[in-house]
Amino acid sequence: MEEKLQRIQEEAAKQIKESDSLEKLNEVRVAFLGKKGELTAVLKGMKDVVPEDRPKVGQWVNEARGKIEALLEETKKKLEAEALEQKLKEEPERYEQSYAAYKKHLEEAGIIFLENEAVIWKTGRARIRISGLEIPLSAYEKLGKRKLSVRQIEDRIGRSDPSYQILLAHNPAYVQQYEAWGADLVLSGHVHGGLVGLPWIGGVISPDFRLFPAYSAGIYRDPKTDVVVSRGLGVHSVPIRFMNPAELVVLELRGDD
Repeated sequence: MEEKLQRIQEEAAKQIKESDSLEKLNEVRVAFLGKKGELTAVLKGMKDVVPEDRPKVGQWVNEARGKIEALLEETKKKLEAEALEQKLKEEPERYEQSYAAYKKHLEEAGIIFLENEAVIWKTGRARIRISGLEIPLSAYEKLGKRKLSVRQIEDRIGRSDPSYQILLAHNPAYVQQYEAWGADLVLSGHVHGGLVGLPWIGGVISPDFRLFPAYSAGIYRDPKTDVVVSRGLGVHSVPIRFMNPAELVVLELRGDD
């Protein structure tokens, strides 16, 4: 019996090692530990073992089961890590493909994309510069705010000028830097209203997992800069909206000039 259990254990280890997917690994688990598995069959055959040997055989079966379960768990974690790594490799490519198609459809509809670019709009005596800023991806990392300098902004869209500066900057976490650059009006989103909106407090959490972000939704009037943050129409990684309705913001600019 001990030799039989050893053979079962060795065969299970061999098949576990050869498993290259979670599905195949589960098939191995069922084949050895399932209701009709080989190790289960040994337990069912305990009635044929002489009474004085049953404790010893039971111990051998439990030891074999423990070793097989440990190998299964170790391999499962390894395969899950590999699957996650592969998904992360494929995700940017899928995003780039979907974004390219999305951008194409909008451009065909007459939408102008400003990707680290600026345009001048003149109306009456007013001269308005509209800039679209794409900050480094590192500024979107989870759990913590990364540094963004005015120099990094200037490297992308140039220095501000005496025009009225409208800055399209997706992430409102860097309003102070946008203001230091020279923005008069900042239009942002990204936070999706903080997922959950609390009266008199605002959004609860940002996509990078910061609690109670300073800019989550609405109009903010800073000393030198006005900031408008839209809740947007969609959802983020966590598809939740509570007391936080989706919105499409329409702005009307007025002035003496």
